[in-house]
Amino acid sequence: MRRVIGIGETILDILFKNHQAVSSVPGGSTFNSMISLGRAGVSSCLLSEIGDDKVGGMVRSFLRENRVDDSYLTEYPDHKSPISLAFLDEHNNATYSFYKEPFKQTDWECPTIGSDDIILFGSYYALNPDMRYKVTALLDEARRVGAIVYYDVNFRRNHAGEATKLMGTLIENLEYADIVQVGAKAMYDHGLLTAAGQCGKPVILKRGFSSTLQELVHAADFVMSCGNDNVILCERGIRSFETQTRFTLDLCGVAWLKEYCNLPIILDPSHAMGYAYGVADLARACTAMGIDGLLVETHPSPLEAKSDAAQQLGHVQFEEMYKSLEPIVKAVGRTII
Repeated sequence: MRRVIGIGETILDILFKNHQAVSSVPGGSTFNSMISLGRAGVSSCLLSEIGDDKVGGMVRSFLRENRVDDSYLTEYPDHKSPISLAFLDEHNNATYSFYKEPFKQTDWECPTIGSDDIILFGSYYALNPDMRYKVTALLDEARRVGAIVYYDVNFRRNHAGEATKLMGTLIENLEYADIVQVGAKAMYDHGLLTAAGQCGKPVILKRGFSSTLQELVHAADFVMSCGNDNVILCERGIRSFETQTRFTLDLCGVAWLKEYCNLPIILDPSHAMGYAYGVADLARACTAMGIDGLLVETHPSPLEAKSDAAQQLGHVQFEEMYKSLEPIVKAVGRTII
């Protein structure tokens, strides 16, 4: 049976709003993905590190409660598990302060990887020099058996300077991946675009929210000039004078791209709208334009989502949206895969 194997940090986030602590919950980029998969009934496990303290115990219990295999957590004696203070703004976007002590690195126990398994790794954890030999050993095995490798390049802002110094490692990670996504905030990062152009893998290039169509095309041209023609453009909403939605989805721009650009185009209605109630309507409008794909954010418990909670669709909402797309897809001569 297919399984998802995650590699990433675990950390206890203590959430503050209006200068008051409101809750605490274990988290981490890959960790959060594993929790969502576990809640959805997907077979999943997490490779990570904790201390032998109460925080580590909370992390382990949280994984078990959400049906994620915790057998591959490395627990370090006499160490404190990392915590962060997350200060939420009015939109529930967080600014973080981290408190960590380095773990004394030891070999970890790795699960047996099958040919139909999916390996999910990313964030700064995938670039950390202290972890590198562990991560590459598992990725080498995944590549040997033919597993799917998903690489999330994203890392938190406080690690941006360190990540830039480790560009060689980032490029190596790209070579392991089967598909690479360049986020909207990275559309002007020539170092990352160069790496994406050299990796030889399909690249999803998200339009920056203050970027013109021509600037998006120029960024795609830059990637292709580095030797990679497998570029997929993604419209995810642009900033305008309107404040009632998170961004404005530029369907006029999509029509222009379809007319003057021969690259595949996908749309992200979740980030554009910013609120779940409008995502399905935008998805139907996008589909009617004959686009090549959609990116839609879902969560088994949207109200509990730690990032972009307002725009997440629950599983029932997603199923209803999916069914509503079927006749539209047929009408425009497309199929859903």
